[in-house]
Parts: sequence; structure tokens; C-alpha cells
Amino acid sequence: MPSILGDEKIVTVFSDGDFFGEMALLDGMPRSADAIAIEPTRLLILNRSDFLRFLRKNEDMMVSLLSTLSMRLRKTDELLKDASFLNIPARFAKKLLELGEEFGQTDGETMKIKAAFSQKELADMIGATRESINKELRVLREKGLISLSENSITIHNIKRLRRRVH
Repeated sequence: MPSILGDEKIVTVFSDGDFFGEMALLDGMPRSADAIAIEPTRLLILNRSDFLRFLRKNEDMMVSLLSTLSMRLRKTDELLKDASFLNIPARFAKKLLELGEEFGQTDGETMKIKAAFSQKELADMIGATRESINKELRVLREKGLISLSENSITIHNIKRLRRRVH
């Protein structure tokens, strides 16, 4: 989601089977955000009138869509609350834990996030600068909480990282 000055905010990272652009399908207005594929992706495009006709005939799908929209609104509320009340180290620790839950594998107190995110992308996820993320990564490595490889982040102590959030 770019600002007028060109700054970006990554609102979410989608996985296989996810959908986006539903607000524009429902209200007929332009999309509120852009999507960028970070790996080879297959997209399906829906026509608004076809989509609305489909929803009218499929109550279960409408309920599922409303549930997903509500979940996304709650997530947006959480982002706003975090930006207002948490400092950058806490927001970053929280985001690493969330990424771990979505893309990671846990083994006891260790969690390996198998996804390659740049420092800029990590910063855009929490509304920070690349430089502040670079500093936080250094602090977390020095404390032995994380280690980095080319396409993964390993959290070595989930409990200690979670304490940084609170």
C-alpha cells in the first residue's frame, strides 16, 4: 500500500489459495492496495457482475467471504493498535513470531521461518525503516535470539522473543 511519497506498507503476505481485491468486487470502487508476487504465481480474475451473481446464489460462499473480510478488518485493527502503542523492537518481534506461525516450523523453543524477506519488506510490514530493521536484526543476533541465512530466519528462543513484545 504506497503513500503519496512512495513509502510502502505491506499489509499482508498471501499464500496458496488466498484471494484479494474483494473490496473492489463488492463496492465497484478502485482497489485500495497493490499486490506484488514474490514467486511464480497463477492469478484468476473475476468480473464484478459475475461475482455478485455467484454470491447471490451461494449463501455459504457469502458467509465465508464476510468471515474473511471480518478477519482482515480485525488484523487491520491490530496493525493500527500496534503502530500506536508498540515501539519498533516490540512490533518487529511480534511480526517475526507471526511470520513464524504462518511460514515456520517449530521444534521446541526454536522456530525456522522458511521465507526470504528483505530488510525493506520486513520494515514495510511494521511501518519502520530498513535501517531500524537492520539495527533490530543485529540486536537480536547479538542476544542469540535469531540467526539468519539466505532464505530463512531462525528464532532460537520463542519465549524470550515473545517477552520483547510485552
